[in-house]
Amino acid sequence: MNFESTLIGDSPAVKRLKKEIPQLGKSQRPLLIKGDVGVGKGMIGRLIYEALSAKGSLVTLNPLTSTDVEIKNVLSDANPTASVYLFRDIEDFSFLYQVQIRRFIEPLPKKAHVQIIITTKRTIGESHREGRLVEELYELMKSFEMVTIPPLHQRPSDIPLLVEQFAKNACESIGVKLKVIDINTLDFLVRRDWKENVRELKSVIERAVLTSQGEMIELPEYLIDEYSQLDGILANIKIKKSFAFDKSLYNLEKTLIERTLETVGYNQSKAAEMLKLSEANLRYRLKKFHIPTSQESKEK
Repeated sequence: MNFESTLIGDSPAVKRLKKEIPQLGKSQRPLLIKGDVGVGKGMIGRLIYEALSAKGSLVTLNPLTSTDVEIKNVLSDANPTASVYLFRDIEDFSFLYQVQIRRFIEPLPKKAHVQIIITTKRTIGESHREGRLVEELYELMKSFEMVTIPPLHQRPSDIPLLVEQFAKNACESIGVKLKVIDINTLDFLVRRDWKENVRELKSVIERAVLTSQGEMIELPEYLIDEYSQLDGILANIKIKKSFAFDKSLYNLEKTLIERTLETVGYNQSKAAEMLKLSEANLRYRLKKFHIPTSQESKEK
């Protein structure tokens, strides 16, 4: 099975997953998928299900989105057509439901063509020590086969490929010509610490595609400030990595003028004074960088 269109990346971790998923899908062994928020644990669970030779249904329970009725209906009786039961973020289920889940899943792997997949944001040992897992469920899951998905900061080589795919998908969805991203912006995305991993990166790229006016992808203002830009420039110089000098200066100068205007309440005289520029010079730069001259025009 080819997972190239879904499982994107060329890091050792992604290459390993691409090899393991078909085998995991053929196994009846219960699986524990561990990874930080937003790394794609649910997606890996679905890919494992799709790799199954027996094509029953996939039954998924999520403690944040599944209703009490949905949870009780699943746990009250096994679905005769189910091939895989996927329990998302097990540590977030209530203790009452954890006890019921343990009683429900224990006999299931003994049935033909039924597999249990549980995802967790931390190791079950950590969750157990923090009092987030009931003892009997913890003991049962200790025998599960572990699948670990590392966070984005441990596989930065995947980020350019993810950005390319997310941008392509976003452009296609709104029916516009494919937008491109410059080397400095891409370098910033690779260096950034993505707290919600792939989920957050995807959201940022989709928003950038929607809000960018030209052919270039411009990141939302909240994402970039003058400190991160300067840090990125200096880091590139330190490791002797090439970067677009003129574009870097353009972005940095634009950001500094925007921050100064915001600080003085868009008073151009005060901004020019702070920047040691003449008002005519400042007006020229405002026009050059397409910087709004008031809060109202910025919000339009």
